Amino acid sequence: MIEWVVNFLNFFQGLRKTIIMLALLIVSCIFRIKGYIGADNWEGVLKATAVSFFASNACEHYTSMIKERLNSKGQKVEVEEIDTKSEG
Repeated sequence: MIEWVVNFLNFFQGLRKTIIMLALLIVSCIFRIKGYIGADNWEGVLKATAVSFFASNACEHYTSMIKERLNSKGQKVEVEEIDTKSEG
């Protein structure tokens, strides 16, 4: 049971930004339909949401790429030496 809960929470850990963005879009659509915000404000919310979503994903992927590169530098790679002496 505990393993199932952990797997369930790990699934949402990967989708946290997507869930927040979808929730914000749904709330802003409801506010627009009800007339609480105008069209210009709704457009601003959509632009800010999309830009921040893509920027946070890009930062996360660049950070993981850099961490992976730095971790790989600490590993030793075995290299075979090439014999450059020619007989003749």
